[in-house]
Amino acid sequence: MTQQVIKDDKDNVITFSIEEYKEHEAWSEYICNCYGEAAAISFVIGSDILLDYLEDDLKELSAMPKGSHLGQLIMSMMKEILPEQFLMRYDYEFLYRLRVTVESLRKMAHYNTPIVAHSVIQELALYLIVEESRFLMESMSMDMEMCGIDNLDTWQDWIFDLFGDMDVVTCLYSDDYLTSDHIYHFDHWIEEQFYVQT
Repeated sequence: MTQQVIKDDKDNVITFSIEEYKEHEAWSEYICNCYGEAAAISFVIGSDILLDYLEDDLKELSAMPKGSHLGQLIMSMMKEILPEQFLMRYDYEFLYRLRVTVESLRKMAHYNTPIVAHSVIQELALYLIVEESRFLMESMSMDMEMCGIDNLDTWQDWIFDLFGDMDVVTCLYSDDYLTSDHIYHFDHWIEEQFYVQT
């Protein structure tokens, strides 16, 4: 069964259908087959939200002088979710690169290409996608369970299985100070460091 009709506390009919997600341009059969339907749904939801945040901040920064950064914006969701140490490095060019990274991951998903994170910016993008999907994933969990979607207790763990570790969280969100030679320092985010054949 792929669709479940339920009613909320005001007796309004709510329909959840996984088919709507499977028709989305960011649906990944690869993620679905390797990590489950809930993981693939989280990728669709989170990547949509993250792209919206990026578009908002790119628009704001485009009207400011060159070199302006997220810390100068009064309202910014990206400012709230990116690692704090490098706040003043998040300029228009960086946000543009992050947007391109998210769009590239969505293309891989659309064309059923195996998703592999070779760089910190790819790991970070996938981590933020999962984190930004969390609220909707949790609020829809009962609906999804009624539709037979499994792995709802562990859906958010798929990226760490994909990465092979939790270093993106440990290094970037643990309030440690990273020196410039650390592989997770901002200066190295675009370098291909992981799962690279030599």
